[in-house]
Amino acid sequence: MNNVKIRQIQPQEYPVLEDFLYNAIFLPPGAEPVPREIIFEPEIYIYVKDFGGKDDCGVVAEMDGKIVGAAWTRIIPAYGHAVADTSTTLSNQRSRSMDNQTPELAISVLPEWRGKSIGTQMMNYLFYQLRKYGYKQTSLSVQKNNPAVRFYERLGYEITGEKLDHAGNEDYLMIKNLQNENVEDQTIYEFDMNLICEYYSNVERQGPGSTEVTLKALSFIDNLTEKSRIADIGCGTGGQTMTLAHNAQGHITGLDFFPDFIEIFNQNAQKQNLQNRVKGIVGNMENLPFGDEEFDLIWSEGAIYNIGFERGLNEWRKFLKMGGYIAVSEASWFTEKRPAEIEKFWHNAYPEIDTIPNKVAQMQKAGYVPVATFILPETCWTDNFYVPLIPVQEAFLKKYAGNKAVEDFIALERYEVGLYEKYKAYYGYVFYIGRKV
Repeated sequence: MNNVKIRQIQPQEYPVLEDFLYNAIFLPPGAEPVPREIIFEPEIYIYVKDFGGKDDCGVVAEMDGKIVGAAWTRIIPAYGHAVADTSTTLSNQRSRSMDNQTPELAISVLPEWRGKSIGTQMMNYLFYQLRKYGYKQTSLSVQKNNPAVRFYERLGYEITGEKLDHAGNEDYLMIKNLQNENVEDQTIYEFDMNLICEYYSNVERQGPGSTEVTLKALSFIDNLTEKSRIADIGCGTGGQTMTLAHNAQGHITGLDFFPDFIEIFNQNAQKQNLQNRVKGIVGNMENLPFGDEEFDLIWSEGAIYNIGFERGLNEWRKFLKMGGYIAVSEASWFTEKRPAEIEKFWHNAYPEIDTIPNKVAQMQKAGYVPVATFILPETCWTDNFYVPLIPVQEAFLKKYAGNKAVEDFIALERYEVGLYEKYKAYYGYVFYIGRKV
């Protein structure tokens, strides 16, 4: 994705927003496509009509000269606009925090380019522009059953109300505060994905874990033969994948959406003479390029959060053979109550974090027999993840001296380390192993 350029939209490009407005229309699974003419309904067309006014702000994503995504805001009396709504089922007082100085967001990425962090990069650049122009917050409206709700939450939007749209669909009203720029109010999603990829390419593991933990999880899997098929989803550079390959029979496909990670992954397989059994491919875990019941085992260490634990378990199940296993590590609460500081951090970083019993219940509800759960040791965070990143951080700050985005990113990384040292009794990674039934 290094060839994607995020920039401000140019006046001659305003007409293309009609195409992206149409692509932004949410269709539930199984729904028939709506005619393009629907965008000219006044309640919808207001998002792009006469775009280019003094309160309009837009950015686009360009790939090889083609615009593949757009995100824009304007102040309009539409569904996500700042209007007090007496029908909201949440606090009316919070809904009134939206006003005629709050621009409303619209965003769309062409279907073939989704799941490649383009939306995140556009949003972050748009937030930068809005702050520069003095806006304190931005709003949006999204259908309650749209998976994008979680995407917006990860970027700092909060649900402030509910209402019906012009078609009778139940919508959330959401607001992002643009004034929260302290380290503790940021998340990793607010930084350039290419920057994050470069940073984590310098270490063997892109998350907490260890060889011993991988082998312990593998010990609960009893169905593998030399003909078995294994998928490692969100494999990164393949630290845990190579451990699997050395200790389990079968062929392994590692998948990650960062091409640089996959390049390193395949180099590692070659170095360890595993290239005939282990192959890395670039892909999107939200749209896996696999066949139904193709795999005997699906593995994912510290990566399922990208799609969400519950959604991942449900959507990936069809790729497993009956009786096949899924093994994932996931951030989880150890206690029912936590200090406010760590609660806030994880709410912003990963709203789906939950207690171990609740995660096990989600696994069972998704159609698996829970086989085992265990907590990753503290050394998986400290010795195997945080410590190896210390020299990387120093090198990054030197390489990008004076770059505020890099400085803020490293500050966030160090803040996270401090939080773990302070609150490790309350949370950590947990391995969950289940069998499809």
